[in-house]
Amino acid sequence: MTLFKSVICFMMTLLMCLSVNSGETLKDQPVFGQEHLRESHFVKGVMELYPSIPELEAQKVVGLVNYYSQELNLTPTVALAVIGTESEFVRTARSATGVGYTQVYPKYHKNKIKNRDLFKTQVNIEVGMKILQECKERTGKPGYRTALACYNGAVSKDKAERYYRKIREQEKRILVKVYQIFMTNS
Repeated sequence: MTLFKSVICFMMTLLMCLSVNSGETLKDQPVFGQEHLRESHFVKGVMELYPSIPELEAQKVVGLVNYYSQELNLTPTVALAVIGTESEFVRTARSATGVGYTQVYPKYHKNKIKNRDLFKTQVNIEVGMKILQECKERTGKPGYRTALACYNGAVSKDKAERYYRKIREQEKRILVKVYQIFMTNS
C-alpha cells in the first residue's frame, strides 16, 4: 500500500469517528459510501477545483451524482472523477462525439436519452451514470478498471489503462480537496 493510500485510509477512519455538525443545512445529505462526508464538502471541493462552475450548479451536480450513485450502486467519487475528466465540470462541453458533463455519445445511447436535452444537468448525469452502471454490469468484474474502459470506448489496453489512471488521479484530487475542506471545517 502506498503512503498516499495509507494516509487516505487513516483519514477516512479518523473522520468516521468524528461528528459532522458545522455548516450543515437540512438538504446537506451524507454522500453515499462516504457517510461521514456531506454533499456540501463535495460542492466546495468541486468549486475550488473548477472555479468556473456556479455554486447552485455544483450543488445540483453533486446532489444528482449522490442520488444516482445510491440508485445504481456506483461510487460517487468515481462518477465525479468521470465528470471532471470528461468535461472539467462544464455543462455545455462538446467533443467530436460527446456532449455535456459526462460526454455522452448520442449516437450510441439513443435508448437512454429518449429525445431529451443532454445539456440539461439532470438528463446528462442520469444518462452518463446509467452508462457507467451498464458497463460495470456488462464487464462483471469488481472495481472500475474494465467498466471505465467500456465507458470510454477504449479499444486498446494502453488507452484503457491511460483512461483508468486519469480517472483515479482525478478521484484522488477530488478526495484530497474534500478532506482538506472537511478538516478545516471540523
